[in-house]
Amino acid sequence: MVRSMTQTRSEYPEPRDRGTSRLLQLPMVGSFLTLCVAHAVSILWLFALPRYQREPFAFRLCCDPWTWYTSKLVVKPRIRVIGRELLPKSWKGYLFVSNHESLVDILLLTKEIRRAFLMKKSVLMSPMGWGTYLSGSVAFDRSSKQERARALRETLEMVKRSMSVVAFPEGTYGHEDGQLRKPHLQLVRQAHEQGIPVVPLGHAGCRRAVDGQTLPLRANTEIALVVRPPVQPDDFEDAEQFATACWDEVKAAVTCARSEIAPGWPYRKSP
Repeated sequence: MVRSMTQTRSEYPEPRDRGTSRLLQLPMVGSFLTLCVAHAVSILWLFALPRYQREPFAFRLCCDPWTWYTSKLVVKPRIRVIGRELLPKSWKGYLFVSNHESLVDILLLTKEIRRAFLMKKSVLMSPMGWGTYLSGSVAFDRSSKQERARALRETLEMVKRSMSVVAFPEGTYGHEDGQLRKPHLQLVRQAHEQGIPVVPLGHAGCRRAVDGQTLPLRANTEIALVVRPPVQPDDFEDAEQFATACWDEVKAAVTCARSEIAPGWPYRKSP
């Protein structure tokens, strides 16, 4: 879907051409981090609840408030969602796969998709790391083969028993020119083997808010998120065909999302 108004927009410039890019003020940083720490401490009692039972409840107490005050106080994104009606109603039973552009992806998908993540172990040290873990996210050390295998097993178990999970098959942020990285699709293949549908997602604009995970942060950035229909395992004879089809849907969603925002940096090449 391409809006005609997109064709008349001026091209989004390189960050160095935006001398007035909004840097976070130190008092705002201090206040925000204080709020995050206070929130993290207030939810510690949730660790007493059993895993695979607490996740939807914990999400409402941990992630929903975090996305609200982060959006209102710091990032203030202008988000447009295409295909929201395709999002599954159930908390569990689906694997979501998405492209990866920026630290802001976490805010976007937590706010709009409202599910857990397959994430790096270092995220547990962030202000809301405990909250994401309590809400069903699975953390692992990417440098360990054993850890990666354990994380795949735990992710699919979480999906089946309590909370759907969002995964980034690229493993890290996409290329600076806008091309997606070669995906790691083992988790998607295993989803096929276990009969778990995959919901492809594609978004654009997060890298304009924060380029990867480094400042400056640019508030009020236009972001588009596209949801594609769930891909059903029964429609494919083998796991490889299923995984390829799922990633093709992600790429199509990314292309659509980019058509919904102003052209220009960093999207110099197609996904």
